[in-house]
Amino acid sequence: MRKKSQVTMFIILAIVVLFVFVVYTFISGKTEGDDQNADQRISEKFQERIQPVSDFITSCIEQVTTKGLSLAGHQGGGIWVTCNKVNQDGPLNLDESRTAPPIGNYCIRYGIVKSQDQGNADYPWDVFPRVSSSASGITPTCNVCGSLKLPKLDGSNADDIEIVLENYVNANIELKCLKHLQSFRKEFEVNETTSPEVDVVFRDNDVFVKMNYSVSFYDNATKEFKELDVHKGTVPIRFRKLYNISSYISTNDIQFINYDIGQLPGAPAVPQPDPWKWARNPDFSIVVTPHDDDNYDLITVKDTKSKDLDGKAFTFSFARENRRPGLWLINGTEFEKTLTSNEFTINKADLSTYFTYAYYSPSPLFDPDHIKVWDPDEDDLHQGSLQFYVNVQRCVDTNLLDPNTPSCTFTLPPGEQKIPFIVKVVDVAGDELGIDHTDSQGDQSPSSSLFITLIAPAAGSP
Repeated sequence: MRKKSQVTMFIILAIVVLFVFVVYTFISGKTEGDDQNADQRISEKFQERIQPVSDFITSCIEQVTTKGLSLAGHQGGGIWVTCNKVNQDGPLNLDESRTAPPIGNYCIRYGIVKSQDQGNADYPWDVFPRVSSSASGITPTCNVCGSLKLPKLDGSNADDIEIVLENYVNANIELKCLKHLQSFRKEFEVNETTSPEVDVVFRDNDVFVKMNYSVSFYDNATKEFKELDVHKGTVPIRFRKLYNISSYISTNDIQFINYDIGQLPGAPAVPQPDPWKWARNPDFSIVVTPHDDDNYDLITVKDTKSKDLDGKAFTFSFARENRRPGLWLINGTEFEKTLTSNEFTINKADLSTYFTYAYYSPSPLFDPDHIKVWDPDEDDLHQGSLQFYVNVQRCVDTNLLDPNTPSCTFTLPPGEQKIPFIVKVVDVAGDELGIDHTDSQGDQSPSSSLFITLIAPAAGSP
């Protein structure tokens, strides 16, 4: 009987506990629901007062990002707020990965620099422009016509434009813009709980920016509270398209010695998908500005549909270091002549008799009035660009192609003499020489060097 009473008590106690739990759960749920409804009502009412703050932060993001994009566009993907204009007469060496000449108020990054192989005597290659020593076909393909230095657009390396821009916005948005959040303190209690952290995405037609930045607003009078933590902005600049055009023309400019960097990507030669059709829209253009005295060109890709800070067309610019021109291979004709005198006069008109081009179409003759040369920088290589010298002491400074000095006379010792020649092409920079690889400065065998054989009479010969 006693055991039954104990069981009954436990059952009654369990029912009481269950009842208390159900009542507590009901009351708590109702209270929490009421609180949520109250927060929702506050948020809906409070949102109208908070919206200008949210708009202000979005405007901050877009404003500072636009400034960063403008700097990156003017500076070839780098961002230098100030330009230390030391060494004004030459390139400004910022570090190993960036060399940039100072332009106006900006430092411009090199997108194309000389290849390390440009000092080779065989530049661009030993039988240029022939495909090989055994073939007669020619090719403009070049593997020593420059090195690409444009930074990547997307990536995680310190020099990638995405990272450079994100670092700029993170470092500047608080000082240049968010500090003005203080103006809202008259209406709210403002508390920043995290520092700004920006993520940039380059899209085809704009730049999307997301910023993680927690800031709360509290109204002491109404006890209303709101926290903003994720902010988004959009900048209507087609930076990716400008970069893609710049990358395309730069890559082709170092791969093909006769490529014209001032031309937008062309249509495919045969019917096929055309991935660059958009780039031939009139909104886009390319401007090449020579800076011959400083030995570089400024390459600027413009988009009139995207606007810079000054309202003008947005641009992406980079510098191209001047490179050597490539002279077509000139062969000697094994010219040999027995002289009746120890004095010999060489004339410009004789050169087409002594030498031929290695590529035999359409004419093998070396024509001193029509030079065959390709320049990777599209320099205007007029007739005065070619220089032809007899490499003997008396004539070494006499350019036979100069109208003022079309000939040179020198004296020979008795016997057979191989008279070497030096050929140069001088581009518009003036100090960039393309020295033909078959001249006496090269490392070719004597059979391929430029020379003529003269046999002078012995002393006292009739």
